[in-house]
Amino acid sequence: MAKKQFISELFKFALFPNYDNAISYLADNLADKEVWDFSDSTKKNNSILKNYLEFTFRKLKQEKKITFTTDNKYACFNTGLVTVNLEDIFAFFEEYKNPKDGYSTPFCFKAFLKKSDNILPSFIN
Repeated sequence: MAKKQFISELFKFALFPNYDNAISYLADNLADKEVWDFSDSTKKNNSILKNYLEFTFRKLKQEKKITFTTDNKYACFNTGLVTVNLEDIFAFFEEYKNPKDGYSTPFCFKAFLKKSDNILPSFIN
């Protein structure tokens, strides 16, 4: 029996330019410190964090807990992660306006943001 290929729901939802850099920033500078690699990893790639975000997104999508602006130009979700000061961290997306090479997703990842960041829209409670 052929092994079923994994399809990322997060990547179907949004284009992630510089994905590895964004994940590294989240792990090293924004989120409270955790070990984000398996103990047998030979190099740091934050694989646990990447899996965590994918499955958190899937769960929130299923529960209809992805938040959108009324005009659908922006979206975000609470990652479930917090800063060292216990402030919620959100993944923030903007409408994807320039599909290239047949790659079509509704949104483009913009940033991981703390709840207090001024650029996080007021649609976040």
